[in-house]
Amino acid sequence: MHAGYTARRAKAPAACEVLIVEDDNISRRVLHTILAQLGFGHIDMEDNGEAAVSAAAAKRYDLIFMDLRLPVLDGLSAARRIMADCEGQRPVMIAVTTNTLPEIKQQCMAAGMADYIIKPYYKATLVEVLDHYFPVVL
Repeated sequence: MHAGYTARRAKAPAACEVLIVEDDNISRRVLHTILAQLGFGHIDMEDNGEAAVSAAAAKRYDLIFMDLRLPVLDGLSAARRIMADCEGQRPVMIAVTTNTLPEIKQQCMAAGMADYIIKPYYKATLVEVLDHYFPVVL
């Protein structure tokens, strides 16, 4: 967990604005389905890093899932741009990737991401990670 994200947010999942940035349609749908089951009600989706930066500039998100390998603009670059443009409270940004190398996790934290999830998506893993930041109720 990133040091800047130690406090759990009081906002209920149903009130959270969520952005999923994932270029694979199936992975995007799987993550959307799991988040909806966990009570997250306002979920937007983008399929490339540039679109994610534009979406985050237009709307304040509480939670962003950012794939690292994206077309147009990679996830790390998109994360840096989103975090640099944030005014006030930053979104909780969680990296998602298939890469398990320790240096990738370090790069994610340096880009301002709060946490890191290895694909494929499992509900139990998402609950464990999200519970650090939001009051997730099963």
